[in-house]
Amino acid sequence: MATTSILSGAGLSGAPLAASGAAGALGQSQNGKPGAAGGKTMTAKEAATQFEGLLIEEMLRSAHESSPGSLGGDDEADAQNDNILDMATQQLAQVIAKQGGFGIAKVVEAGITRQQAGIDATNDAKHAAAPNAALPK
Repeated sequence: MATTSILSGAGLSGAPLAASGAAGALGQSQNGKPGAAGGKTMTAKEAATQFEGLLIEEMLRSAHESSPGSLGGDDEADAQNDNILDMATQQLAQVIAKQGGFGIAKVVEAGITRQQAGIDATNDAKHAAAPNAALPK
């Protein structure tokens, strides 16, 4: 089974992963160098797990925001509590996703793999039709 590489977004900061089929989204630019962001590449499974983690994180944040009240008594303490809660939410979401989460990562990984297989088949067909087109003249 082939491993698909995806260019990661800005880590766990909530930035979305690239969703297009462009070469940069797969970790390499047209010249074979790292994609436009120069980020690290990851497998389809890692990207799907990270995506599920982001979804879980958003669900946890929504649940927290829907419950009014705070533990602290002043605005500074509330801000510190919010920062700590944000970090804990990120970590908890990623741990849940890595442990299997809700199964979303498996579905996303299968979709990425199917899409990459289609891209690979198209590229193979183009290369088979014009095998000398890629050679320098």
